[in-house]
Amino acid sequence: MTKIRADLVGVVYPYNVAGIPLGMALAAGDTVPKGAVIGPHLLETSDACASEEPPAGTPLTPEEAAEAARLEATPEQTPSPAA
Repeated sequence: MTKIRADLVGVVYPYNVAGIPLGMALAAGDTVPKGAVIGPHLLETSDACASEEPPAGTPLTPEEAAEAARLEATPEQTPSPAA
């Protein structure tokens, strides 16, 4: 299994391929769960890990990231009751 870099200071909050947070924090040396999306710069690069398959999922394209940010920044509008 792929692991978080041993020299990482702090934690990583993984998400799935749909961009939904997995609700966990991973620290240095933790095993990355299957289906979690983690930036490759945060993963262990030892020979043992290098031969394994990276976690499933692809990062968002710049267009998808912009759309997700736009949706996140837009407040939900609730219909006002009719008078």
